[in-house]
Amino acid sequence: MVEPILLDEQKEGESLDFSTKRSVFGMVISVVVLTFSTGCGDNLNPFLNGSGGTQQEAYGDLSSRIGDGLDHEPVVQEELMSDFLEFYPEDVWQELEYEQPTGKWFFADGGGILGYGLTVGEQKASSSFEVVFIGHKQDGEPIERDVRIQLTERDGYNRHEVVKEETVYVEKVDNNETIYTGELPNKENVAYLLSAEILSDEGEVEDTRISYIYVPIPEMNVSLEMDQRIYSTSDNSAILQLHNEGPIQLLTGKSYAIEKKEDGEWQPLPLEIAFNDIGIEMPIGSQHRDVVDISEFHAGEYRVLKSFYSSNGDGEQILAAEFTIE
Repeated sequence: MVEPILLDEQKEGESLDFSTKRSVFGMVISVVVLTFSTGCGDNLNPFLNGSGGTQQEAYGDLSSRIGDGLDHEPVVQEELMSDFLEFYPEDVWQELEYEQPTGKWFFADGGGILGYGLTVGEQKASSSFEVVFIGHKQDGEPIERDVRIQLTERDGYNRHEVVKEETVYVEKVDNNETIYTGELPNKENVAYLLSAEILSDEGEVEDTRISYIYVPIPEMNVSLEMDQRIYSTSDNSAILQLHNEGPIQLLTGKSYAIEKKEDGEWQPLPLEIAFNDIGIEMPIGSQHRDVVDISEFHAGEYRVLKSFYSSNGDGEQILAAEFTIE
């Protein structure tokens, strides 16, 4: 399950601690972002028992991958996605048909009077989107302007189609004013720009904000593997690799667990390791690596367990990568 949240008063260029954000995307002041369900951020180490120790029971049958591999090219481009999440550098605006932000209305570079929220990031087909303006005066912020809202389907930076366009008149903005809501088309593997342009009486653009929305096919293709299948008792470490083939974003943590096969059954192996309970975003095509200390392991069969969360609401997933020490 995903839900939008408002992040008030975040300054441009300022990063968010993941315990607050729990998101695969970030924008600027008061931007609506896609979040994982709150439960996944509360404890990113599922291998702890109720008293805070390491796992007490084995997990049984586990696979080393989910999915049969990506059979289509995701429409989203990670380089493009990164550009939009870096607060729109100037070279991005040169690729678009929109006027650059001016700071006349929206907070930017110390100027502006309005916070704002635009639905952004990974969303589901037919889900709602919104544009929110945030005023900071007790009696409301006078605007008295038309605001042009556009949702455009994109092919890279290029506009493929105008999906929705509407102009709304905004007289003033109170603390948190939703000036527009709409619904995304019932399409998957598609990307959009959502824009809000404040217009002068003459119809000229006075200020602009945009956000990038991606609607993936809701499936996972994830694999977990060691850098080797066989290690020596003289080896000190091994590399665990979690690979997100797409087409959705993932969230993982630093923790892992290890089990050893005894008499044909997997048994938990106590670890004297303290993991930082932080979230790690895994965009499409990315790989997360953990260095696993095997210096004290004797000969035998082992497996490393790694958990992650998907943005499609499937909840926690656990994969296992097997290896042997000889």
